[in-house]
Amino acid sequence: MGFRDVINTLGGVMVDVQIPVYDPKYPANEGKGSTKLYVPPGIQFMDGSEALAYARARHTTTDFDRAARQQRVLTSVREQTDLSTLLAPGVISQLFSELKQDVRTDIPPELFPQLVGLAQNVDFNNKTSLVLTPPTYSKECYSPSGTAIQPGCPNTNLYILQANVSAIRDAVKNVFNQNPAQERQREQISAEAATVSVLNGTPANNATTTKIADNLTSYGINAIVPPINSGWADRRDYTDTVITAWNGAEDSASTTLSVLSKLFKVTPVTGTDPSQTADITVVVGTSTQAPPRQQ
Repeated sequence: MGFRDVINTLGGVMVDVQIPVYDPKYPANEGKGSTKLYVPPGIQFMDGSEALAYARARHTTTDFDRAARQQRVLTSVREQTDLSTLLAPGVISQLFSELKQDVRTDIPPELFPQLVGLAQNVDFNNKTSLVLTPPTYSKECYSPSGTAIQPGCPNTNLYILQANVSAIRDAVKNVFNQNPAQERQREQISAEAATVSVLNGTPANNATTTKIADNLTSYGINAIVPPINSGWADRRDYTDTVITAWNGAEDSASTTLSVLSKLFKVTPVTGTDPSQTADITVVVGTSTQAPPRQQ
């Protein structure tokens, strides 16, 4: 398979796994049987087969989770691949051989090195990604027999995803349009280079914290669900969002802190702890809502 072979040719990829992946029926032996797959949280080095499994696992997650994981793998590959690696003897020709079975193009292979050089001039730190997830871009309808019909959903026991066509069109139309004020804000956040840890302070799994971290990256914020302690906060009975600026971050990361305060509508607190590795922590409570992605 092209995906697996390309990653192997590039020497593997490091992926920040923010939510563990478990699939009790992952296809094995080219589809002849299955195996139990588990990908733990944290920074993982993956070869082609491991990256493919992480991107394809589907039995305990949604298609939207899978799309986000696939984007994470592709972004990681791009960030870790430099010009010297691609232009090493035989690499371009090997990649072309692996991709030609899955990708059709009329670009002559001899032009590929020039395209690689051109790609080095693209600012991939200022990237935009879009996953069309509910409830913003669609509505999930599922009313099994004997349950009440959801408002606006058809009378059926089938799982139906109703697209919000207008929201999708607006998002696609504006995905590359940058508001000057937003761009200046992103530049300030980038200059501060603050690390923001999103921690789970509820009994639920990390689905909400991961969504929040991913959405915050659309503002240019370096937000992650840290692999330490599987992303849990100090306790799991938080109701409200708590934002803490550690060790003077209220001064060194004032723009980042201001944006977080507005997004979550809370007043940050400050703290001092030499062992704290994050500049800012966002503890998610049961009432916390994921902020919208910045378009």
